[in-house]
Order: sequence, then structure tokens, then C-alpha cells
Amino acid sequence: MQTDSPVEKKPAVLREFRLERSGGLIDRLLERVAAAPRARYFGRGLVALIAFSILFGWLAGVGHVQLDHPLAYNGDALETLAYFDHDYIANDFDTRLHAPFELEHKQNWYYIYNALFQSNSNLIWLAHLAGGGSMVRTLNLAYLATFLLVFLSAYWVCGRLGLGDPYRFGAASLYALMPYHFQRSVNHFWESSYYLTPLLALVILHLWSARPLAHRWGPQGWQFTWRDPRAIFALVLILFLSSFHPYHQFFFAILAASVAPLAALYRKSWRPLMVGVGLAILAMGVLLLKDGITHALVSPELALSINGQAISGYGSAEVFPLKLTQMLLPVQGHRWHALAAVRAMYDAANPLNNENQTTTLGLLGSFGLLAGLALALVPSSRWRMSRGGKMGVITLLAVLFASMGGISSLISTVSMVLMGPTFILTQARGWDRMIIFVGFFSYFTAFWLLGKGVFCLRRHLPAKLSRAAIAWPIFMVVFGAALWDQVPYVISQQNSDHFLSDQRFFGRLEATLPAQARVMQLPFLVHHVSAWVQPGVYYTDALRPYLSSKMLHFTYGGDQGSVQIQWLKTVTDLPADQSAPYLCRYGFSGVLLQRNMVNDPTAMEQVWVAHLGALPWVSDDRNFSFFDLRTFCASHAIAPLDLHALKASLIEKNEGASHSIAAAAFPHLIGHVASEPDGNVAIVGTAEENGWLGFGPYESLKPGHYQVRFNLADIDIPPDNPITLDVAAQRFGRDVQLAQAKIAVTENARPVLSFTVAPGDSLLQYRIYKPRGASVRFEGVEILKTDE
Repeated sequence: MQTDSPVEKKPAVLREFRLERSGGLIDRLLERVAAAPRARYFGRGLVALIAFSILFGWLAGVGHVQLDHPLAYNGDALETLAYFDHDYIANDFDTRLHAPFELEHKQNWYYIYNALFQSNSNLIWLAHLAGGGSMVRTLNLAYLATFLLVFLSAYWVCGRLGLGDPYRFGAASLYALMPYHFQRSVNHFWESSYYLTPLLALVILHLWSARPLAHRWGPQGWQFTWRDPRAIFALVLILFLSSFHPYHQFFFAILAASVAPLAALYRKSWRPLMVGVGLAILAMGVLLLKDGITHALVSPELALSINGQAISGYGSAEVFPLKLTQMLLPVQGHRWHALAAVRAMYDAANPLNNENQTTTLGLLGSFGLLAGLALALVPSSRWRMSRGGKMGVITLLAVLFASMGGISSLISTVSMVLMGPTFILTQARGWDRMIIFVGFFSYFTAFWLLGKGVFCLRRHLPAKLSRAAIAWPIFMVVFGAALWDQVPYVISQQNSDHFLSDQRFFGRLEATLPAQARVMQLPFLVHHVSAWVQPGVYYTDALRPYLSSKMLHFTYGGDQGSVQIQWLKTVTDLPADQSAPYLCRYGFSGVLLQRNMVNDPTAMEQVWVAHLGALPWVSDDRNFSFFDLRTFCASHAIAPLDLHALKASLIEKNEGASHSIAAAAFPHLIGHVASEPDGNVAIVGTAEENGWLGFGPYESLKPGHYQVRFNLADIDIPPDNPITLDVAAQRFGRDVQLAQAKIAVTENARPVLSFTVAPGDSLLQYRIYKPRGASVRFEGVEILKTDE
């Protein structure tokens, strides 16, 4: 068995290092293979890739995939098409969406940034060239390529770690064919692109190596050097490759920092600790650097629609946890109906079964997981510090971090107390995705132990039987059973009716409307927040018009609290007779109703037909209807605004110490929305009404002192029945009131409330409660950060 001696005397250390470089097995046959000419080495890898490609094509039914039709055309797959396909190539996500506050010019630095820091963008470009420029074909090819890339990466790393054929072929194949890979599919292309994870795992294992990473042996013992090829490999990987996926980079930093002290204790040296912590800091620093570069280079204009809203909050660490039971249970839809029923029973009865259902490892992977954990805990240091034992230690750390109620929850809680709800570690979630590290170590350990079992068996068989004659039959039985158990999936393809309908409908629309025409989308949506708009219809369905056109501009989404969202809510709250001229002023050519997102599309269409006097165009699948505004705008001679000047003014206000929120951005339970002569929109509360005239908009502010000015007009409030203004927030999950005032006047007023935001405060609301008998016109609020 291969173990690592903790003694740092030169002869033992260098001998151990040579064993590690040769693969770490004492078997002389593998040493000869490692010393073989490069042509033979690459030839073996090519043969393995061809064999895996055939296996993958047969198991996954690749031959039945229609490359010109999307594998999935709903949910997160639409975001994947938009972000990781369409925008990587055309660079038009920010110039064609978020109308009327879209960017006026493309950000050309985007291509260089992606090439350096978003390695999957390079894969998309290669697939784009191979696919002849088709958007759908590009993503389909890129997704299929991830299987081959994962296999190649895992196959090479397994060889570097001393696992010879046929075992490394089996480990790499099962890792590339994880249920996780099939179930994530193109919907989560980031998660399917885990082909760099084996390389990160190799860097973590290098922390234990006999020769410290980034060191060489000199006259004075171990000396730091940048010339260590392994160190150069780690730096390039962390700086320019793995950083394309923040989750993978973050998990690497967590594991490297956790392994470093253990490796230092084992080696009785501070060097592994220094290197491991340094790599973890570097990995996190790169993520912060990427974020800083983006903020430095991005156009200030983009802040009108994108403010980086949080997509999770405190408590999300346990929403998508890693569950040991899910890793060990049979895969969903198992070929053996009895095992499939067991899995279905668990999924139906237990809570928090969400994306973590994709973490199943299969029977052989489960064996490797349990064996690795056992090796990590056995008293014998010989086994514990073997290759499989070290992987078991890393796996144990990953499980302790990612499991429900694990260290991840502790990190989130401490971060919430010290840094507040907006800090990145408070919001960290999706720890179940650490399965990509656990899976690699589990499959490697399973075949590593199989190889040792075959080696022991060989001693008890006739000497005339060669190693291959024993190893290959046993491997084929085990590998075949593992494939049968683990891969009951094929790459399925959704019905393409909606996709084809969109291509025809928006192609016709684009041919009819002027180039760069703006189209208003209904209903009102907030990026990521709106979630399931209707049963089976996710908010990302609103990306379909963008994906099926090349020049049209749409109003899709925007972040919560942005100028874009305030504007969208204003338009959608106005009745059609006020909304149409409002849209004309902002240069819109039409209104697009997404019929599958509303309960009664016919009723909404009748309102617009009555006002515009023209029937809409309806798509073949009846998911969309379009109203042309051009005739209406021309007949009413509505002059468009100078949007360039308007954006400049909004940007200046956005970058200042204060910001304003229009009344139309506030939810309200009473009152009605009305357009004002200056183009603004107010909420008007009449004397007969009683209740909340405005509340929300649930924004986040940094800790500090602030003032809020309520802009009120046409006030008629009896002295004995005042309106109530207040500022409220959530503090560690509890509602708190930060300021309050009662107003009883009969003239225009702009009352000011002072309040203080503490580190744990979030979801701020500026509220106005109107009693019966009072009337008021609410025009919005202005928030100013003060020094006191």
C-alpha cells in the first residue's frame, strides 16, 4: 500500500516524491508506463477518449439528439441560453434588454474578460464555430462536450494519482456520467461544466505531498520557489480557469484551508499550512478581483437596471443542503423498479428534497464514499494516510461543511451577526453542489480499492495468469454493474413546438418593426424574484422574445429596487388609456402580452383593443400577443423624451448620496395610480378609503444614519385623524420600527423622518397609512445618507 512518510530527511523524501510523480504505485509495470514515450502516453489517452465517447453515445442516446432543437426550452434553460450562449457571442444582453434603460453601446471589454475569467465562454465559442453559428446548436454541442471534458480531466488526474488502467477508465467514466451531470443538464450549464474539478482536487492532494508545493530541496533544506511546475499549474488554474464558476472556486478554498493544517501536522512542517491557506486566500481573492474588475469596467448606465440584488438570504445555507441519505440511496428512476420505489418513497416523505436530489452516487460510488470515510477514521495511520485515506479525510470535511446544519450554517450565522444580511457568506447557499468533489474522491476510492483487491487475489492464483487476465474480467463485471445501476438516463429533448413558434412569430415581428424598436412586455416581472408566475411557467419564459430575435429591444426584468423596476411597475399599474401615451413618450413601438403568464389574457387584450382600435398578432402556440403602438403614437403626435439626457440625470442621482423611489414602485392596498402632467405617476388616496397607501419597496441599505422625505401633495387631513408615516425593517428575522411620525395638515408637505440602519437590518419599508376621512396624493420618497 502506498503511504506517505512524515519524515523530512532528504533521501526518504526524494524517494517518496519520485514514487508520487511516477503515479505512487510500487507496481513496476506502472512505472514503465509512466516512463513510456509521449506518443504512447497520448495514444492511450486518445484510445480511452474514443472508448468513452462510444460508451457515452450508446448509454445516453446521443444519436437521437436533434442539435437544431433545444434540449430544454423552459425554466433555467432559458437563462442558460441567454447568458451562456446568446450573450457570450452577441454581447447584446445589456443592449437589448431592460428597455428603456438598456445600454446604448456594447461593452467590448466583455469578450476579453470572459476569455480570461469565464473559461466556459471559450467552450461556447468553440461550439459556436463548430455549430455554424446556431444559438441552439451551440449550447447543445457545448453540453455534450462537457461529458468528454470531464472524462478527460478525471482520466488524466487519476493517472497522476497512481490509478492505472482499467481502473482509472472506470473512475473517470462514472464521474463523467454522474446522475448530477444528466439531471443538471443545460438548465444548469454551470453545474454541468465541472470538468476542472478533478484538477482542483489534485491541487488539494498536493498539499500532502512529500515535496511541499512550491518548494525545492536546496543546501539549507526545503526552499520556496516559483519554478515548481505544480505551483505554476495551481496558479494558472486558480487565476484563469476555475474562477469561471464561483461555487467551485469557493468550495476549493474551503477544502484547501481545511486540509492545510492536517497536512502540516502530518508532515510536521508549517509549509503545507502556509501554501494551503495561501491558495485559499488566492482563490477567494480572484473572486473578489473579478467582482471588482466588473464594477470598475461596467458602464454606470447599467446600474439603472442591475444593482446586484441578493438572490438568497440568511437561512439559505440549509435550503439546498447535502444529505448523506440522498447520496447513498438508489438513483431516481432506477432500472430495478423495487429500488426506484425505495427512492420515490424517501423523496415523497422527507422535507427539503430539491436540487439536492441530483447528488446520488450510485451503488459503486456509495461504496467508495463509505470506504473513504472509513479509511479516514481508522486508527491505522498506514491506511488513514494512504491515497484513499487522504481522499476520505477531504470527503469527510466536505460532508461536515455541506450537510444540513453543518459548518456552512455556522459560517452563515456568524457572518449574519458580524457582517449583516447582505454579506456574501450570509447568503451562501447551494452547498449540495459540493458533490462534484465528493463524487470524484468516491469513484477514485472505489476503483483504487478494487485494484488492491485484484492485486491480493493475484497472489492466490496460478502465476501463469497475467495481471491483465485477472484484472480486466473483474473490472468489466464491476464497471458494467455500476453503469447499469447508475445511468438509467438518456439525454432527452423537449417538444420543440414553442421554440419553432417563437422563431416564426418574432421573426415576423422583427421584419415588420423598425430596427432597434422597443417592445414593452407584460405582465410585470422582477428578475429572479417573480419565480413561478403561473403553474408550470417560470419567470424566465420572458426571455423567449430576446432569444428568438436579433435587433428588437425588450423590457425583461431588472433587479429589485432598480430604476428599471420602478419604471416597469409604473407602466403596468397605469390603465391602458394612460399607459399607451406613457410608452409613446419613451419611444416604444409595441406592447407584447405573454398570455401564458396571466390568468385571463383575453380580458387584458380586450382593454388594449378597445383603446388602440386594432386586433393583436397572436403567436401559433398562443403564448404571445402583440399590439402595434406606432399608429397610436403618430395620430396623437406624442413627442418622445430625450432618453440620453434622462439617463444621465438618473445616473447622476444614482451615484450621489441620495436616491429617490417613485410612488408607483410601492405596493399599496388602497388608492389608485394616476399619471401627472410632468410624466410622473402618483398614488392617490381618497377620503372614503382606509388602509395602506404605500409600503415597501423592501430595499437594503448599508448600516448608518439616514433621512427619508415623503413627497405628499393635495393633502386634506383632519387634525383629529392624522396619517401615519414610518420606516420599518427586518432585524434577524423580526419586524422592527426604525422611525414614525403622524401628519395632520391641510396643505402640501414633505415630512422628513430620521432613522438608523443597524448591521442586521434588511427589507426596509417606507410606509404611509391613511385613515378614512383624509385624502392625499403620494408621489414617492427620497432617501439621504447623513453623517449623524
